[in-house]
Amino acid sequence: PASDVLLPQDAALQMAHADLVRGEELLCFGLALGGLMVQGGTVISLGSHWKRLDVDANAALIASRSALTGELLAAVSGNTIVAESLPHPPPDALDEPWVKAGAQAAQERGLARAFYEIRLLAVTASTRPEHRYSYMWGAAFGADLPHLLPDPAVPVFVVGRESLCHVFVKLAVLRGATATVLNPGVAEGSFRLSCLRLLQLRDDWGAGR
Repeated sequence: PASDVLLPQDAALQMAHADLVRGEELLCFGLALGGLMVQGGTVISLGSHWKRLDVDANAALIASRSALTGELLAAVSGNTIVAESLPHPPPDALDEPWVKAGAQAAQERGLARAFYEIRLLAVTASTRPEHRYSYMWGAAFGADLPHLLPDPAVPVFVVGRESLCHVFVKLAVLRGATATVLNPGVAEGSFRLSCLRLLQLRDDWGAGR
């Protein structure tokens, strides 16, 4: 029916609150069960999709926000004119001053312009591919940080590739956040703990307990 068709003037408002969560809630539930989020908090996942997940003191997922950032970085670094200005394979670590420069560029001139500046740095300046790679990641951080970080009083746990997470946390702390890199072992253990708890709840429900 026509009444169910989303009108253009309503799309921006609806999309501001719409999101998809496909498994990350298990990590949040496990962290709460393990005592790391007893008062609630925010989990930020830096994967193919960058996600912010807000959890309350009852271990309930109350909000989430996703962005295409990881896939966008992969596309830019592999399938655009910028690719030839970047190192292949990419380095394991990021150069923090260049990350901060990229973050500032995205905040002042926009993400698309900051990405194009990677090529400009290759053509017009004495920079190394590793510098430009860090600049690219910094631009992504700078564009997404304002939307991913919660109120400064809320504890933040960041999960993903550790070298990226550590730099993200440093930038988050500069913005007043209380952020911690989530150890991969802790993250995996939290997933397992939540799965075991769900299986237990299923068995209890089946037994009528």
